[in-house]
Formats: sequence, structure tokens, C-alpha cells
Amino acid sequence: MKKRAYKRKHVVLKTKRHKKFHHKVISFFRGDGGIYVIFILATAMAGAFALTGGILPQLNPTPPASSQVDIDTESAKQSSENALQLVDIKPKPTEVPTPTSEITPSTSPSISPSISQPPPVQECYNKTLVTLILDYSNSMLTPNSSPKYTALNSALGSFYTQLSGYANAGIGAQAFTGKDSGNTPLDGVFNLLNYKLVKNVSSSDKQKITQVDKAVLENSNGGGTYMRNGFSYTISKLESAPSSFAGYRKVAIIFSDGIPEETWEDRESHNGDANSSSVCLGSGRYQQRCFSIYQDPRVNSTNRLPDLVKGLKDITDSVYVVGIYDSKSGEGLVFKDNLISLLQTIAERSTTPFYQFIDLKDDPAAALQKLNPAFQNIFKDVCK
Repeated sequence: MKKRAYKRKHVVLKTKRHKKFHHKVISFFRGDGGIYVIFILATAMAGAFALTGGILPQLNPTPPASSQVDIDTESAKQSSENALQLVDIKPKPTEVPTPTSEITPSTSPSISPSISQPPPVQECYNKTLVTLILDYSNSMLTPNSSPKYTALNSALGSFYTQLSGYANAGIGAQAFTGKDSGNTPLDGVFNLLNYKLVKNVSSSDKQKITQVDKAVLENSNGGGTYMRNGFSYTISKLESAPSSFAGYRKVAIIFSDGIPEETWEDRESHNGDANSSSVCLGSGRYQQRCFSIYQDPRVNSTNRLPDLVKGLKDITDSVYVVGIYDSKSGEGLVFKDNLISLLQTIAERSTTPFYQFIDLKDDPAAALQKLNPAFQNIFKDVCK
């Protein structure tokens, strides 16, 4: 009985204590304590809002699709095998596959085959007028095993193939040659092609500027290389070019394999003028060759000839020169310095690609193969 009475008394006391506690809590919330709780909760919510970027925080955008990821090795270090770690997992950037060519078994796998890129489009050619001024003297038939004119054909053909990609480009061509082989009023000058747009060039026109007429070379064996006359005729042709080429950029490309010279008869017509030639080689009526002052297109104060080199440069925007010569031959030893001085003066500048000189002294056939890249150098430079 005593135990039951004690137990009932203990339960009653415990119930009274709980009621007092609940009463105090409720009183706290109804009084000033409620304000403190609300303030604390509001502060906590504001901090969470600032840290997460809002009530509903924005998630990072979906990374680019990739089948691979990079794992931060530093964050992946674990203190034990069973430890739970947060690991940085980043999407691996998608790599653009590099095109490769198939490698045959005989090709070394360590060498990656190169992929040629197409040349840049040079739209300026559609507003460019190209003038070819070519040496058609009899010496272009030499050497017999590999004539110079065959190499020139190849170079001209390659140049025109590139130019033909620009329908509105303009082209014309003249040649200076021996005295009796010209088709113009001036001695030793041959008109190859009147100026016209590339899109209007016929197949026969193309042949005239890409295939040296061998008959003209053979007919020029009467002697002479009438360079001054060629320059004079070209200047007159440019001055009278069709109005459709007004505003076009004008480019002249000159090719020569020797010195300006006259026939024996023309040298005699100067009445023994000591200034008619700067240097001569050989003797006799037909054996002697002379660097002719009267066919040198530069100015000469003694005989008062006009400076046709300046005249050509004044009417064009750029002048390119390609020269070939054999410095080991007897003629080369005598005339080389005079020829180089002349060609460098004609060129816009005395550096490649404006001036390019090919010496046939060791291997003429191999040297002539340089003609093609020489004309390619010019083509690449015109639109720079």
C-alpha cells in the first residue's frame, strides 16, 4: 500500500512539473521570447538565401555532352579505403578530331602526313591587268638538249592556269625579238595578244601566250634583241588599252635571256658612233656581239634617248623581271655584269620576287626548272 501511495504521489509531482514547463514555454513564446525566435529564424533564412542564390538556387548549366570526365586527383585522395570523400568531377572538353590520311605499311608511323591547304582566294586579280613582255630572240632555242623556250612554255602555262580562275582579270602580251621577225611597225617587236579579259581569251589566244612560237625564234636569226623597241611598243599599248581596264592595277612581267643588241647593219647606221655599244665580244660582220646602247631601254645622256624604264614604271603599278643567263660561257663572262645591272634597274626592286636571275652555268636543264617557281613567286606577290 505504501508503495502504491508513493507511486501515485510521484506521478502527480511529475505531471505538475511538466505543466509548469509547458506553461513557461508557452509564456515565453507569447511574450518577448517569440520576437527573439522570429528574429533568429529570419536571420538564418536570409543567410541561406544569400548563400544559395535564392529560395530555389540555380543549378550550373548542363555541361557539354561528353563520354569522358576529368577527376581532380587531389580531391580524390582518401585517408582510408572506407572514407567517404567529395570528389570534383569535371566534364572533359570535346576534342575536334584531326583529319589524317591513311598510312601505308611502308610509311613510317612516326611521320604524320601533311594535308595541303587550298591557296587563299586572290580577288584582286579581277581588277588586275597583266602585261607579259617576253624575249623571243634566237638564243631561246639553246641549249639544244633542253631549249629555254620549252621551260618558258611550262612557266607561262602554269601562270595562266592560275590567272584563268579570275574571269575579269586582264592580260596582254608583247615580245621583243630579232630585227626581221616582228609584226609591228617597230623593228624586232612582235604583238602576241591585245589586251582582253581572261573570260574572253580563246583557245588560240591562250596558245599565243603560253606556247612560244618557235617559228618566230627561228626567223630572228638575222640578229639583234630589240629590247628598247619592245618597251616603247608596250608603253604605247598600255596607253591605248581599252577603257574597260580603267582603274585596274597594272602589272608588267618581263622575261629575258640576254643583252639588248642590234644587227651589224644597224650598228653601222650609227656612223661609227663610239657610244652605240658599251661592250662587244668577237669580231667580224656576224660574229661580233655588242651590248647596244641604242636598244638599252634606260636613259643615255650621250645619245639623248628617253628613259623607257621610267616610262614603263610610270604607267604600271609593279614591274617584275625574270632573267636567265649562262655566266660560264664566253658571252656570260663579258656581258653578265651589264645584263644584271640592266635587269635590276628594270625591276621594281632588286629583290625576289621582283627580280629573279637564274644562272645556267652548271646544269642548264636543272636551272631552267626554276622558271616555273619564279613565275609562281610573282603570282603570289601580285595580290599582297
